[in-house]
Amino acid sequence: MIVTSRTTPSWRTALVVASVVVLASCASFQETLALPNSRVMTLRTLNEQVSPGMSPNDVVARIGRPASTFPVGWQKSTVWNYRFAPPEGDCVVFQVSFSTVSGVVTETGQGYDSACDGPSRY
Repeated sequence: MIVTSRTTPSWRTALVVASVVVLASCASFQETLALPNSRVMTLRTLNEQVSPGMSPNDVVARIGRPASTFPVGWQKSTVWNYRFAPPEGDCVVFQVSFSTVSGVVTETGQGYDSACDGPSRY
């Protein structure tokens, strides 16, 4: 004769509870990773997330990887571009400038997205 107590959970119940906890934490982690690249970030929220003196790793951790980058040799900097949706408009990018000398953010701002020009006719 097997006697079981109804007050102590079975191993199956414990497994189900553990699985739910693990899946919930994974879902939360994925939402956190998706948030920096979310299309709902505005210029205001981006400006609040990035400030001068931050490292490239800090910027990526806060707002994700840039859509494009380009060097500005005469200013000794590299600019990272981030695209986002209205209300700012599809032809506006958020730009983060990094000094190639110090390796940290020197300034942020907005610029025109050259992707809006379309293919060159010449």
